[in-house]
Amino acid sequence: MSKEKFKYEINRTNSKESVYRIGELFKKNSNEKDENHLLWQYLRPQHGSITSISVDENKNDTAVYSVFKIKAKINSSMGFAYQSLDTLTDQNHRGKGLFGILANDVYEQCNLSDHNIIYGFPNKSSGPVFFSRLGWKKLGYPPFVIYINNLLFPLVYLTKKNVFLENTLIKFYLKKTISKLSKKSNYLINSNEDFSEDYDNLWEKFSSEINTTIWRDSKYMNWRYKEKPNKKYKFLSIYKDNILIGKSIYTIEKKHNGNIGYVMDVICNPNHRSAAEVLLKQTVIEMINQKIDVILGWIPDNHFLFESYKKTKFIKLSRKLQPIKLFFGYKTNNKNIEIKNSDFFITYSDSDTV
Repeated sequence: MSKEKFKYEINRTNSKESVYRIGELFKKNSNEKDENHLLWQYLRPQHGSITSISVDENKNDTAVYSVFKIKAKINSSMGFAYQSLDTLTDQNHRGKGLFGILANDVYEQCNLSDHNIIYGFPNKSSGPVFFSRLGWKKLGYPPFVIYINNLLFPLVYLTKKNVFLENTLIKFYLKKTISKLSKKSNYLINSNEDFSEDYDNLWEKFSSEINTTIWRDSKYMNWRYKEKPNKKYKFLSIYKDNILIGKSIYTIEKKHNGNIGYVMDVICNPNHRSAAEVLLKQTVIEMINQKIDVILGWIPDNHFLFESYKKTKFIKLSRKLQPIKLFFGYKTNNKNIEIKNSDFFITYSDSDTV
């Protein structure tokens, strides 16, 4: 389907051919994306994706805007969230309003009634447009926390010098408390990476105390972590009496001039909060053993897991020091939906950058 806007035509598409077009547009603008990643992102989400591409009078692609659809819990009711993804306007066609035109065209294709929203994390360049022109409501910023393993990382970050001084006292403390709590509560931790029925039972318990969140069931987690190409995620599972009571996902990447660990998610039975602490601490130890400089995470400070992060010696990362300046917001056409920042549970699983 297409329609004319000014001197541009808009193509609505979600085919494999559109993935190639998106890849070429990003490559042309010095932001090349891996083809397998694009195929995973656009064609393999369980509930599909929506893309609009603008084309000039010479049949050249000039801009793109995309979302993908995910099952979600919105204000304690089940619905869908469309996560805002790639936005790009070709450098030769900027300043002509294509971003806003394409965004609104995509929103026309989304069902934003019932318990459905669009949400995402615009950067400092696009954020003002989302909130002032596209009808998004601002929820604030992603809740960054950081664990510092290399005490000299500020020097590494600023100078790119390869210097390392491990925070050995904290490492010793973490290992000691893991051992103490595990023996006291008879916890068992292994690297089981399955997302199946026992995980879904765990997720049901964990999500029961959350008002708004992406529905992180086994189908979503398998797509997000097991099927994603060119990424190496690792997993820890914690058990009590052979029952799964917690799971963590983490990864390590070369970014920001250093070796950066990411806590992607910690899912834990709310009735076993000490298990969340043990699981997170063991997750940190696994990354420390890989000589990471720092570990980043997102965790709302009103969620019970925040206490586990504090006990693991994570601290809040001020916006001034955050590596990427992101906003957080949503849009809906349902006037009965009013989401508070404190009600929306997000983690690095929600990020499309890691």
